[in-house]
Amino acid sequence: MPAPIGSDYSLNQLQRALDAAARGEPVQEKLRRWRAVVDGLLSGKLAVGNRKPVDGYPEWVTLEVATGGFATGVALAAGPLLPHEVALLDELGLSDTASPRLALNRYFLSDAGLDRLRNAVSSRQVVIDTPEEAALPVVAWLVANGYADLAGELIAVLAPLAHELRFYPRIDTAQAEPVDDARVHLESVGQVVKRLRDIRPKRQVLAQRNAVGVWIPLYDAAVDLVLETVEGTLPVALKDEQGKWLHDEHGRMVLQGGWPFKQVPTDWPARVQALIADVARARSQHAASRRFSAAGEPFVVLMDALALAVKDPAQLTGQQVARVRLIVARYMAVRGTPDSATAQTQRARQRGHATAQTHQQLAVTVANRLASYAPSAGLDDVDAVLQVVNLADVPDVPTTHNVPATHNVLNTSSTQASAQHPLRTPAEIKARQSMLRRLRRCVLDSPEGLIQRGVVTSAEVLARLLPQRTSQLRAASFDDDYLRMLYAAIYQAFRRRRSLLLLDLQKQVQIHELPWVAALNLFRDTNATAAQTAGTALDEFAFLALSQFPQTALPNKLLQEFVALADEAGRQLPFTEELAADIFMGRFSPKFVAATQLAAKHLGDSLYARYYRIDYHDMARRLSAADTGSAGEMLAALCADRAGEQLGSWRAVSNGRIIEQQLVITSHNLALLLELPGVRERLTTGADELARKCFAWVLRHLQLTGGGHHVERHRRKNAAYAWRQMVFLLSLQTKPLDAFLAYADTLLSAQPKDFVRGFYPISLGLHMAVESPEIWHTSRELMPFLGWQHSLPQVHTAG
Repeated sequence: MPAPIGSDYSLNQLQRALDAAARGEPVQEKLRRWRAVVDGLLSGKLAVGNRKPVDGYPEWVTLEVATGGFATGVALAAGPLLPHEVALLDELGLSDTASPRLALNRYFLSDAGLDRLRNAVSSRQVVIDTPEEAALPVVAWLVANGYADLAGELIAVLAPLAHELRFYPRIDTAQAEPVDDARVHLESVGQVVKRLRDIRPKRQVLAQRNAVGVWIPLYDAAVDLVLETVEGTLPVALKDEQGKWLHDEHGRMVLQGGWPFKQVPTDWPARVQALIADVARARSQHAASRRFSAAGEPFVVLMDALALAVKDPAQLTGQQVARVRLIVARYMAVRGTPDSATAQTQRARQRGHATAQTHQQLAVTVANRLASYAPSAGLDDVDAVLQVVNLADVPDVPTTHNVPATHNVLNTSSTQASAQHPLRTPAEIKARQSMLRRLRRCVLDSPEGLIQRGVVTSAEVLARLLPQRTSQLRAASFDDDYLRMLYAAIYQAFRRRRSLLLLDLQKQVQIHELPWVAALNLFRDTNATAAQTAGTALDEFAFLALSQFPQTALPNKLLQEFVALADEAGRQLPFTEELAADIFMGRFSPKFVAATQLAAKHLGDSLYARYYRIDYHDMARRLSAADTGSAGEMLAALCADRAGEQLGSWRAVSNGRIIEQQLVITSHNLALLLELPGVRERLTTGADELARKCFAWVLRHLQLTGGGHHVERHRRKNAAYAWRQMVFLLSLQTKPLDAFLAYADTLLSAQPKDFVRGFYPISLGLHMAVESPEIWHTSRELMPFLGWQHSLPQVHTAG
């Protein structure tokens, strides 16, 4: 019997989690998930690649999904009772019920429960973490508005799972009014509070505090007691003019002054015994680093000698006394006697460093202040928090991701940082800047504003923000304020749902397939204003993603939002996601064919077509002649032929090369963006600058090191994707490309020689495609730069 699909991958992930757990890493949740996946696969309870992978759950149930799209068999709205459910059971006197979740679902279907839900939604006090939690609030609206039959139909669908799933939301009286403008936040206040409270004190900081607060004073006391026994001048080690220790012809340090243990003051033994007792007490109460506990370390040598000098001075050897003399002589040379001004100043500075507010302490202060804000909302006014926690005067972190690292305040030298804030240590300033960065994660601002603040640093992060705006834009087509608020919350919860691994061109569950959303959609009033607003937002977000992160292909999560906005705007646009190489089934769905036709329309005679050697006219003709069912297979065959691969090999590398040819042919949504009003004009205007950013990014990215073969392959793939985006942008220019090529040559020549030698064939290929297209078209020595190609250029780094 063949092994279940994905079993090898899942077993590998489980083994990695077990190895991490053995190393003491906190991976308990990851371990639980992968155990559940492996158990489900081996027992046959999980059907990998199916829209309905868990028997007993309909397709619309939100499942827990591990990395790679593997369902664990757990529904996110199921599981142990949450604190707010336990509190509600207590309030209702239902704590002892045999089926608590069924009891709560029944309560919210009672008149009192329905009223409670309606009031909570209307007053913006509901928190919907999973889409299922919005089902009964929808029922409450249907009942209140005279649609009892429709409510009954929905309840009948939910009933079989009412004993297990939460179909009701968490009601939180601390909820704030929702933000209905264009502002978004990367994380909620509650998420940032959790991040801050999860910060743990660093061991080195605790060790420093322990040393300065406990052990160094004991060390100073030991030195002081030894110096009291010196007859004559106190010993000191000598240094040369450069401040280095002087050594004699035998390599010994040059010392001057008297020897210890030559005289003993009257009360000296009692004071030594008191110090010995203090040290013993400190060892029982405080951890001691090697510096204060290991044999041969200065502190241990001093304490051993003092103890012996009190117990039986005759047992002190000359070697021990010489060692003690050397220790105190070096001490004297560095800081003088323990009560000297130099020593006191140095120790005060050390205490200042050690007692400064730590990163963890500051995090607790900020978290406590943030906790007074609505946990599910964003932070409207960051200044109010900064003032309370005394962060307002901290040097700010640069507010744009394009600022070079050398300008970052965090790279400021300790001397400069201390000069800006003489009463604070560089470590404290760094900790406060870290708090600023964390606070910005929950600040409300436009997507552009968050990019400029340095909160959004990639297209992937941008994709996490857009559901907030998309939810508002899609919800705008409801006339009822209750439904608008509810739909927006459902949409955002649905977008947090992780995708399943699907085979045979199956589609992920769509939001309209949720039974309660299907009921809501009956009351959607599609209007021209809402459609126009959604279309404008799609244009803005698409341009924002490409203009701010021109080197990055549009990630699948971002494409989901584009599809939703296009649907709301009434535009039929074939956005195509990047497919996984390990599950490619050897054919493409109709939208990939449509995307190819659009690419042929916009790129038929462009530099893009010349560089990648695509005959768009012939390809479009052949695909148009094929029927709908076979066009996807024909496109796959064309891609396989261009890649030099056979369809049906099921090898990830082979599939990866075929898929990359599809990305090249369709331009992976780039040509499609030219269908959006205003995007083509704005892209054309800034194409040269964006292409230069891509080129510079490719050079930097290919010179990164470390991570092994898999990371290197991924790195080259991303570089090739960025190169493709650059070629596309260059294809939009109407002026000659001489200036760009000169820029590229200059930048390349400034790189390490080994790198230039390896990258030169890639650069030459672009030159030939621009300057000698006929020669380039027939050349077989130089090929387009592809991430999955058979023979990658030997690009060597300077390291």
